[in-house]
Amino acid sequence: MNPQPDFGDIMQGIREVIQLSSNIRKPCSHCSTGPGLDDDVGEGINHYLGHGFRILHVGQETQWAPDGKQLWHVTVAILGK
Repeated sequence: MNPQPDFGDIMQGIREVIQLSSNIRKPCSHCSTGPGLDDDVGEGINHYLGHGFRILHVGQETQWAPDGKQLWHVTVAILGK
């Protein structure tokens, strides 16, 4: 039988956390070259992996649209280093 993983280890040594979202585009906090404002979440993840970040979580988030009449479903990624 496999022992249960210790999920507390994933945060070991993490000093900086960033969030990427499929509906919010922000420039890289470490350089001025990327990810581009037209890049998708996957390209953003790859960019930050190149800066030494690691993936902490990828999932979905549901938000109300600004008009408050419809829901938006977005992909989010949390990375840390």
